[in-house]
Amino acid sequence: MKIRREFEDTKQILSVNNGNIFLFELAFRLLTLPLLLQMTGALVRLALNAAGYSYVTVNNLGAFLLKPVTLAVVLLIAAVILTGLMIEIGSLTTAFQSAAYSRKINVFSMFLGGLGKTAYEIKRKKLEAFSGNCGSLYPD
Repeated sequence: MKIRREFEDTKQILSVNNGNIFLFELAFRLLTLPLLLQMTGALVRLALNAAGYSYVTVNNLGAFLLKPVTLAVVLLIAAVILTGLMIEIGSLTTAFQSAAYSRKINVFSMFLGGLGKTAYEIKRKKLEAFSGNCGSLYPD
């Protein structure tokens, strides 16, 4: 009967904040995706110029990827993407926590909660989300 209880909890959470969760996801994706694409394109162009290449081919791909500037750019892009994921996870957690107490929360408050949770995790240096182990952030 644990599954039934979890289904009821999920139904209650979605009934309280489903519209705002949907709006948050829509706004977050529509705002971050173009920024992420622009940033990634600019950083890849920067890495190409700094490495002395005008374009990448199959023949020079290995040498390009081993350049220190390319590695730094890849790490920076990964850090930005993972920080965005942490903000999104924190925002959704904020919405779910509010719904667990039957409180409605607006989209901006969800985002602020996500920023706060991300800052807290970074300050604690508990960066499992950066290592891809997001499940350990929220134990059973």
